[in-house]
Amino acid sequence: MLRGRGALNANPLAAAGQRGLCSNSLAPVSGERARERGRNLKVLIPTPLRSYTSAREVDAHGTTIAELLADLERRYPGIRFRMIDEQDKMRAHMRFFVNGKQVFDMGRPLVPSDSIQIVQALSGG
Repeated sequence: MLRGRGALNANPLAAAGQRGLCSNSLAPVSGERARERGRNLKVLIPTPLRSYTSAREVDAHGTTIAELLADLERRYPGIRFRMIDEQDKMRAHMRFFVNGKQVFDMGRPLVPSDSIQIVQALSGG
């Protein structure tokens, strides 16, 4: 490995990130996609899932509920499986609300001003 001011960057992905390119490929990120990636949505986490996040509210990225959950999984491994089953369906005891209205479609589009709440029903006796 070369050292010093004239050395080439040994990590081409790090160099690509410095040039404003997508870190997982060397393709440039389009303006719209770059804005979407920077979109922070506030997500209210139910108490039973806070062992994953250590927080009542977290930031996540996504243009749909599915993308938002994928981002939560990336940040908090294992959390998605607690909400989504093996058939990629919302678990029966989980409820997703966007701006106070229950959502049943994982493809539901999200905008930056949306408020997302995840609610977990409690059962037992």
